[in-house]
Amino acid sequence: MPLNFNEAYQHLEACFKDLSEDDGSIYLPNHFPKRTVDFVLIGMEPSLSRWGGRSKAEATERMAEGFKEISWSERIFKYRPSAGLLALHFSIRAYLCKDRDSFLLTDISKGAMLSRDASKQRFARYNRWFGLLKEEIALVAPKGKRITVGKGVQNYISLRQPDFPIATPIVHYSALNVAGWKKEILDKEGEFHRWAPTLTVQKIEQVLRQIMRDDGASQAIIEEQIGEVMQGIKLTDNIKRLIFGYKLKFEKLSKDGRITYALRLP
Repeated sequence: MPLNFNEAYQHLEACFKDLSEDDGSIYLPNHFPKRTVDFVLIGMEPSLSRWGGRSKAEATERMAEGFKEISWSERIFKYRPSAGLLALHFSIRAYLCKDRDSFLLTDISKGAMLSRDASKQRFARYNRWFGLLKEEIALVAPKGKRITVGKGVQNYISLRQPDFPIATPIVHYSALNVAGWKKEILDKEGEFHRWAPTLTVQKIEQVLRQIMRDDGASQAIIEEQIGEVMQGIKLTDNIKRLIFGYKLKFEKLSKDGRITYALRLP
């Protein structure tokens, strides 16, 4: 009997968990949409320190405390996201998609790891996971446009399967990649300086609140978590450059695909 969409993804999640354990990492379940999506963004691997704490034991404890049951947006904001990660989520919602069920943000390998471990034998690990990534995309985004997040993903896929269709690469949001953020818009500096004053902290808060509201978060949770996140936001010129680079790429994809339901912000 054919599996329905949810059953098929649950089967994939079981495979993700098994392969993560084989890698010596831990699978921290991610958001998955309820239907097929228009866009899939492909990253490298989840950061254990970002989602699970400083060790596998701490991540396991967090899982036992109900990590899987809390909403996707709560996971993003509860664990003090970096400015770059917030910039990516803001840009997806503001310039690419109207809601979380229009996109999937995934990784090549799904086991959360510390940064010092993630770089070890990465190519061999990605080879073990690539088949599952293709299954995931075939299920969730069979007609969706594929976006690679960072040069590492783009380079791996180009070597592993040159004919694997990628709509566009985007720069990684890591603060270690500030030079890449600047290079991305080097020929658009004039346009950037005209646009930059229109992007305010208030506009970012508006979008982040909408993300949580649409995800079903209570008003109390929104006030608690968004309040903490916004206190830590510094809307520097470099963060604006990162967002502007994402804006240019995302709006072009939306226009090319005649998808016009992203929030219309300047």
